[in-house]
Amino acid sequence: MPVGYVYSAREPSGNLLDQVSKQRAEDISYPQGPNSAVDGFQHTTCRLADEPIAYSIYQGQQGNNAYLAEGLAAYDSATLLALKSIVNNQIAEGKIDVATTSIEDPFAFARVQAATLKPELALAEGYRRNLSGNYAEAAAFFETLQQRTTGIEDDAVNPEEYLINRALQKSNLGEFAEADRLFEQSLEMKSGNPITQRLRRNFEAMHLLNQGRFADSVERINRPVESDILEKTALTENLEITVPISSRINADDNTAGLLGFTDDLKLTQQERAEIIDAQLTFPHVR
Repeated sequence: MPVGYVYSAREPSGNLLDQVSKQRAEDISYPQGPNSAVDGFQHTTCRLADEPIAYSIYQGQQGNNAYLAEGLAAYDSATLLALKSIVNNQIAEGKIDVATTSIEDPFAFARVQAATLKPELALAEGYRRNLSGNYAEAAAFFETLQQRTTGIEDDAVNPEEYLINRALQKSNLGEFAEADRLFEQSLEMKSGNPITQRLRRNFEAMHLLNQGRFADSVERINRPVESDILEKTALTENLEITVPISSRINADDNTAGLLGFTDDLKLTQQERAEIIDAQLTFPHVR
């Protein structure tokens, strides 16, 4: 779901808010507090019905036109800028801030964000939560990502990566049995993806470190990556191009470069694999 919506109607028949309410995909419980005035618009604070997340509604009238904007309260600055742009028929200037400090339930907000952002952005946010030590929020990101992308075939979607990240967050939270179950579940995917194979190796080693099983962690780190062995065997012994190998050939960045499509800011699969391998030197780094 988007973080906000803006509506405009010329001489609407009836209340514009009533008309909009019927079209919402998410149920809203309102009002949470008294109405107030913000930049000339009436502001009502509400709440998502399914999550303890604040939701804002802005209403106003100019001449014969009625205006209404609504969205997640944490993104109020973006919602107001969008509303002003529509009212003034030109792009409004201003700063966009995500007001996370006022969120009552960061865990619930993480779920909403994970359902709102593009998968690649939500994945980055999940990693950022992990690096900052907010393991419960990170787990919410990866779990929601896995749920919302189930059955979607897209190069930017990797359910296996979401699952092994969920396992690591559970381990970081001390839920070792649940982490074991999720790592075991990830083995059933058998994607042969070289990135997720390396991530699983590193994450399982971290999981063992979290339990104080240092010798087991070293053994896991030194175990060869399964995808490399399978692909080498397929090519050299069976003369077979497997699905993972085919995907890598078809998505080769060198091929894209020949066609004029390049992204200098995006890591290639090989570059990312090398970075993940380099983390073996610092197994405590997450």
